Amino acid sequence: MGIRHLHVEQEELVRQALDAHRGGLDFADALHLLRSEGCGRFVTFDRSLAANATALVMRPPVELL
Repeated sequence: MGIRHLHVEQEELVRQALDAHRGGLDFADALHLLRSEGCGRFVTFDRSLAANATALVMRPPVELL
C-alpha cells in the first residue's frame, strides 16, 4: 500500500473499503459489507449505511430493517 514494512492482509479488500470510505461509507461498515460478498443481502439497522451503500451501488444489496 505504499508504506514500507507494512503488511496488509486482503490488500485489495482494504483498497476497496478505502474507496467506499472516500465515497461516504464508514470504513468499518465498508469492510463488513465487502466481506459479505457472495451473500444475498446485508441487513442493518444503520440508516446511513443503507443509504450510502445503496448510493454507491455496493454488493451485496443492503436492506434496512
